[in-house]
Amino acid sequence: MTAPQGPLDLVAKEVMRIVGPELDARFEQLTPIIAKALNRGEPLDKVKVPPAGEPVTPGTAAKRTTVQGVIAVVLAGSFGFAADAVSDDSFEVFDLGDWKGLGSGVVVAGMMALIAFGQRKIGR
Repeated sequence: MTAPQGPLDLVAKEVMRIVGPELDARFEQLTPIIAKALNRGEPLDKVKVPPAGEPVTPGTAAKRTTVQGVIAVVLAGSFGFAADAVSDDSFEVFDLGDWKGLGSGVVVAGMMALIAFGQRKIGR
């Protein structure tokens, strides 16, 4: 016969159900790092422990921002092209002057990527 469970037992059980897999994964991540430190005779308080989540490197953030900017520029250019093609009789597909908006969008996307890269470098 099992003893009745109180509210704190139910809370602890629910927390362990939610956090248990995360703890197992963290244990698996840290065990080899700490074991190597012990084998080398390093003091455990000097062991560099990686963050629980994967950190995003500045290069990755800049690449992601670049891709987002390119997608935004392509969509804006496509919609702008469609709007001009439908509504303006003087629009010329092969006239570079009509594509100035798209070119400025590309420059803005590039600047966004550089700024994001710089912010990530400064913030770390």
